[in-house]
Amino acid sequence: MEDFFTIFSPTNPVFRTYAFWSTVLMVKMLFLGIGTGFQRKLAIFSKKEAVKSQTKAVSNVNEDIERMRRAHMNDMENILIFLPLCFAYILTNPFPWLAMTLIKAFAITRILHTLVYAFAPVPQPTRFILFLVGVFVNAYMGFSIVKAFF
Repeated sequence: MEDFFTIFSPTNPVFRTYAFWSTVLMVKMLFLGIGTGFQRKLAIFSKKEAVKSQTKAVSNVNEDIERMRRAHMNDMENILIFLPLCFAYILTNPFPWLAMTLIKAFAITRILHTLVYAFAPVPQPTRFILFLVGVFVNAYMGFSIVKAFF
C-alpha cells in the first residue's frame, strides 16, 4: 500500500480527479444557494400596494424558488456524503480507472440532476435515475471502504 502523501499527491490521477470534481460540486452548491436567494429576491413585492393590485391570489409558495431550494437541499444530502466518503475511498488505493469513473459519474449526474430539477424541469423518472447513480456510487465506495479496512 502506498503512503498517505503519495495517495494525496497532485501526481496521483485519482486524487486530482477527486480534487477537481469535488471543487466543481462545491462551487455548484455555492451558486445554487446564491440562486435560491436571487429567486427569492425576484419573487418579493416591493410594496404592499403591489400585492393588493394583483388580480389573482398571491401564494406564499413560488415554484421556481421551491425547485431551486429543493435542488440545493438534495445536493446537501448527497454531495456532503460523497466528499468524505470519496476521500476515504481514495485511501483504499482503488484501481485508478474505476475510481476516476465513479467520481466523474457522480459529479456529472449531480450536475445533470440540478439542471433537470431546478432549471429545466423534466418529468420523472429522469431525476430519480440520476439520483440513483449517485446513491450507487456512494454505496459502492462505502462497501469498498468497509471491505478494505475490516
